Amino acid sequence: ACLPVVVRRMWGAGPWSRGGGSQPQASSSKTCRGCGHPIRGGQTYVTLKDATVFHSECFLCRGCARPIQGSYSADDRRPGDYYHPHCWQLKVSPTCCVCGEKMLPDSRGMIQYSTTPYWGQKFCTRHTRDGTRRCFACNRVESRGAPHVTLHEESRGRVGTQGHAESGSGRALCQSCSLSVVMGTEEGAIIYREVRAFFARHGLALPPDLPVMLVDWIALNEARGGAGGGGGPPTHTMGMTFTEQRTTVRHTTTVREPPAMGALFGFQGPPAPVQTRQEVVSRRNEVSAIMVLRGMPRLLFCSVLAHECTHAFVKLSHFPDMTLQIEEGLCQLLAYLWLKDEAGPGSGAAMAGMVAEEAEERDRERVYYMNKIFEDESVVYGEGFRMAFEAYRKYGFR
Repeated sequence: ACLPVVVRRMWGAGPWSRGGGSQPQASSSKTCRGCGHPIRGGQTYVTLKDATVFHSECFLCRGCARPIQGSYSADDRRPGDYYHPHCWQLKVSPTCCVCGEKMLPDSRGMIQYSTTPYWGQKFCTRHTRDGTRRCFACNRVESRGAPHVTLHEESRGRVGTQGHAESGSGRALCQSCSLSVVMGTEEGAIIYREVRAFFARHGLALPPDLPVMLVDWIALNEARGGAGGGGGPPTHTMGMTFTEQRTTVRHTTTVREPPAMGALFGFQGPPAPVQTRQEVVSRRNEVSAIMVLRGMPRLLFCSVLAHECTHAFVKLSHFPDMTLQIEEGLCQLLAYLWLKDEAGPGSGAAMAGMVAEEAEERDRERVYYMNKIFEDESVVYGEGFRMAFEAYRKYGFR
């Protein structure tokens, strides 16, 4: 709060004694808090709310070191520190994480800014409209001091810092997420073995040779709408599972002979009746491909792959037909459980050997992806997951 500066003048004896001595004579017991000298006659001084006094020239702003006049602000956490109201706002107002400028109060005394809730970023509201990029994986905004890297779709996996790219030229990744991107099919195969082992720990069997392909967004969006499910809400497709059903059918044809009595009396009877019967001998589901978006951070890639592997497990296990909400909710449950298991001792092969700071950052990202699944507001993915999670808490996988 701004408090008024009360300026007074000390009356009484002048700066010199009546006897003509050479030393100034104090005319009051008031002592300046700034310089420690007494307030003498003829001098102006400032009296604060708590009765502290300063020479007018000693009442200085802690921020700019200039005398304070008119009004002042006090730092309650550091008694004795006083500021011009503007300097105080510069000290306590939040700093924009994008441009580095202070976000000061408007004419109503309110500070307006935007934020990324989980990461605690605060930034000027204008950056929501000026093209400031966000990381496509974790949603953190780009800082001028730490620019996002760009994953170019057309270059099939080249990552480079190119500043602000034109719309559609590539995906933006924050510097933290860019450190663990999954780019190659071989790396995807290694991660599939880890996900398969995770499924086995929960009593769910996956074949050892599911075809996992890493593709760009263009290929995923073109393939969207085909058979199988997609790993995530439909802002951008991150994964697709393609399945085929092979059905073996036996056709049986039966011809009944006409009655023999017709030939004895010399007339042609009706044609012999023909009966055709179809019988389903077997049905077999096959997974033709799992397509996952290349260039995702490892934690996000693994959770999407766990989601898609659940689609594959449902088809290969010949589950009865499910509603889209139930199946997608079950897939999100396995993605959530995989992320949760990554916090356990000895988990996360890629986490081994990390320095403590990097491991802590990866754990924050892991919790972010878990929260994103749990707090999803969509009917299919969000409500479906929460239904599946509640059922899992009660019954487990049976």
